[in-house]
Amino acid sequence: MFSISDTVPGELPDWPGPAAFAIGTNSNILVHGRHPVDGKTTIEVTNDETEFTVREGVREYFHGELLTPSRNVHIFDVEWISILNISVSGGRSLVRIWGNAERLPDWIGILVTGLVALPEGAA
Repeated sequence: MFSISDTVPGELPDWPGPAAFAIGTNSNILVHGRHPVDGKTTIEVTNDETEFTVREGVREYFHGELLTPSRNVHIFDVEWISILNISVSGGRSLVRIWGNAERLPDWIGILVTGLVALPEGAA
């Protein structure tokens, strides 16, 4: 399992159970890959939306916004150690997660795109 959030891990979502793949709040997304005893999980991260949409045998399992006031998105391991840091352009980021299986995938693709904040008063 790993977590995606701003520089400091945010509010953890309630994990619905072993069948869940990815779930999130606006400050933290949890993703469940394979257990180490079952083999490796390859994780690919990009900001190119076409990278995963053309890949065969995968589908999108999560789509949500993440608050990123530091303009950074971190991927944390289970011990809350940042294993990847991605700079983004806005205070909010779109995070989309693909996998090659709904349960215990061995490949996970993560798209992170900074969203430009609207000026105050704009709707």
